[in-house]
Amino acid sequence: MKRVRIISATRYSELHFNRYSKLGIALQKISYDPNICVSIKFENCLPNGLGLGQIFNQYLHPQYEKEILLFVHDDVYIDDFFLSFRLNEAIAHYDVVGVAGNRTLPSPEISWILDRNMAGGFFWQAKEKLSGAVAHFQPQGEAVSQYGAVPSVCRLIDGCFMAVNTERELAQKVRFDEQFKFHFYDLDFCRSCDQNGLKIGTWPIAVTHDSGGAFGSEAWESACQEYFAKWYPDHAVPVFSGSVDESQSTHPS
Repeated sequence: MKRVRIISATRYSELHFNRYSKLGIALQKISYDPNICVSIKFENCLPNGLGLGQIFNQYLHPQYEKEILLFVHDDVYIDDFFLSFRLNEAIAHYDVVGVAGNRTLPSPEISWILDRNMAGGFFWQAKEKLSGAVAHFQPQGEAVSQYGAVPSVCRLIDGCFMAVNTERELAQKVRFDEQFKFHFYDLDFCRSCDQNGLKIGTWPIAVTHDSGGAFGSEAWESACQEYFAKWYPDHAVPVFSGSVDESQSTHPS
């Protein structure tokens, strides 16, 4: 069984990360497992903090080639305490593993889960294109968003939880593009993996995410421009209206 290295970045100090972050609390639960080790970049704050791609690329190195690298947000609570077993199962089938993703490439994509119409409106992707399940913290309690059948081959996966078979990544020389600091780094990484013949897929692993995304923020808009300049230079860059048109598709539930 390969060792799993959990890698994350947080604005918190080590003390506050362990006490208050969803990931920090979850790591205490799975600390019993000798097949799990942890690398956290603490106090990684804007404007001087490192981008996620910069941090993650430090581990796409021969020193870690015998490990599974799990890149995960600090607001993700890992419910599944058989994590190392699940990921070792998963990399027998896929080179890049997530808990939620899109089976298609909704070109030109702006998210793994959102699409846009000719008028520029944003709407949820059709459920038959999606895969995976993620719980979310809500005022009334945790609720599971069931996106679609899992496991499944995907073209894009959500960067909140992304594991890689390090040997395969190194063999194909795929790395994160460091111009994408906190947004679009996951889509760009998936596109690069896809181009280099790496197999992407979802796997049934129980996690709970304490975020719904940051669509339309100033940082998101800036990263979107960079992403389109790289992958779709002939397309107009979309501007998020601030809402999703619920009439065009059904939100995964």
